Amino acid sequence: MIQQLVCKTYGITKEELIKSKRGLFNEPRSVAIYLTRMIRSDDLINICWHYNLKKYSSANSVVEGVKQRLLKDRKCRNRVKNLNKNTKRQIGDLTPIKA
Repeated sequence: MIQQLVCKTYGITKEELIKSKRGLFNEPRSVAIYLTRMIRSDDLINICWHYNLKKYSSANSVVEGVKQRLLKDRKCRNRVKNLNKNTKRQIGDLTPIKA
């Protein structure tokens, strides 16, 4: 679900999201990895599997890099804030109603 919302927000395909662009900041991919870690609390190995990363340290570096970018880049922070809100809303819509 996070991948779908990120793709829709940034106007890219899932294939583009998963594709690594070495040496370049890939905001959609980095944000998706960050949200997967923050919202779903996926472990780094699982994130690596979903985003075609070879080492879990790479996933951790992406998460930390996004955290730093959010401190400095207001526009990026607003995009992530909106994605976070929309993702949590979607997850809430999927939560079963307790009887």
